[in-house]
Amino acid sequence: MASETDAAFSKLWSALGGDAAAPDRIAFTGDGPCLPSVFKVGLAAQLSEGAAGLAAAEIWRDRSGAAQTVAVDREEAAIGFRSERHVHVVGVEPEYIWDDVSGHYRCGDGRWVQLHCNYIHHLAGTTAAFRAPVSRPGLQAALDRMSGEQAEQVLIESGMPGGMMRTTEEWRAHPAGKALDGIETAVPSRVYRCWIARAQCVVLAESHDPIRRVEPQCGAEGGLVRSYQEGARDRGVEAGIFHRSPNNPDWGGSGHRRSVPR
Repeated sequence: MASETDAAFSKLWSALGGDAAAPDRIAFTGDGPCLPSVFKVGLAAQLSEGAAGLAAAEIWRDRSGAAQTVAVDREEAAIGFRSERHVHVVGVEPEYIWDDVSGHYRCGDGRWVQLHCNYIHHLAGTTAAFRAPVSRPGLQAALDRMSGEQAEQVLIESGMPGGMMRTTEEWRAHPAGKALDGIETAVPSRVYRCWIARAQCVVLAESHDPIRRVEPQCGAEGGLVRSYQEGARDRGVEAGIFHRSPNNPDWGGSGHRRSVPR
């Protein structure tokens, strides 16, 4: 009997239009949630890194005729999804990059919302939308005066990331939750070609922020193109591509907050 990972990967690979025989060349190890979440984040990490790795191996097979096998361990994949906590400059103490203002807030009606303010433009937009000072107490005071649904609507209208926390039943009853029913697991709409050490790999990715785009499976937030690790380390492909707008610089952590444009 196929494991949960094998069955899910076969469905994902088929949705991506991959060669039906290719999954025979990938092996998955490990199980369990790996990361604290109500969702199967460990499984999602393993599947996405496996799909990117196998796609890279298929390109190599098409170009050279040499087949590679891919191995993805769930715990290692999950670590890749939190790579900012595990990768740092030698000799430099890593800092916690989650901004103090980001996180969960209780609203006036007792419902909870989550705000994402790590990027400087998100921090500026969120505090401006709630007409609050750039501080956690300032945002809390603003949220104390409204319900969770009202706070979520403010975020939607201002185009800022965040939302009200919901139970599984509430989400399934919500129009957005209903709209996801029956949607394909993966719909490849963009193919990004990244030149890495003269070898071209294909990464399927979608941006959750229209101003920033991360190629996660090439080693940014999501891990490495693992298929090249086997027998091809000398090509130096353990690298990443990160596209960003010069108008929205990277966040340097709460210890290095730059002035917030208002």
